[in-house]
Amino acid sequence: MTHDELDRRLNVLFREYRQACPDLDGSANFMPQLWQKIEARQTLPLMLGRWTRMFVSFAAALCLAMAVILVVPHHQTSVLQTSYVEALEREHPNDILAYSDVVPDNSGEVSWQ
Repeated sequence: MTHDELDRRLNVLFREYRQACPDLDGSANFMPQLWQKIEARQTLPLMLGRWTRMFVSFAAALCLAMAVILVVPHHQTSVLQTSYVEALEREHPNDILAYSDVVPDNSGEVSWQ
């Protein structure tokens, strides 16, 4: 094939392509419609992004609140810092009397011997 024949076949191919796919003139609504299509595709990822940011913010606030609760001393922390023996003693104060020499009087008072 010669160079001229290749040019002729290429020109025929381009002509057939232009006939198959004509140029479309953009209307006045071309850009608004294009942006509507773009925004319609982006709504789900944007909403998921917002929900994700809200969830992460909530989780961070919850962790911060839990850290503050653990760090700030309470009046009940002394109960947690007592030994096992002290906790048993507080729960059962009368059990100590069984191991000592205590004799109750007729009046109901207890005297040590």
